[in-house]
Amino acid sequence: MEEDEVNEDGEGNDGDNDAPLGPPEDGNFEPVGTEQESLDFTFTEGTQNRYEMMRAIEYATGIPESDWDYLDRIENNGGVGQALGRIFYEGVQYEIEMEWVEGEGWMPLNVSIG
Repeated sequence: MEEDEVNEDGEGNDGDNDAPLGPPEDGNFEPVGTEQESLDFTFTEGTQNRYEMMRAIEYATGIPESDWDYLDRIENNGGVGQALGRIFYEGVQYEIEMEWVEGEGWMPLNVSIG
């Protein structure tokens, strides 16, 4: 990546954990990387954890946050380390299931469109 990205909260991305935008062709997702020493399982806006979950959503869908109609929710999906994100893009709902991989960050598991 040629230049560092800055999210809405003004936090920079140093480029060390850049995940490619868009799902892999083989369908096998990788964790997006993390700056967290251990999982801070909070969903509060402005936290590092939420920022990294948003990156996982971008990676899984191939849709940059700036293009989303809106983020409907990020929530627990059955237990610590399991999350579900829901966005709308061009009027279509995307649900992204993800799990925490210790030391490696959030990894998308599944994307449902509908």
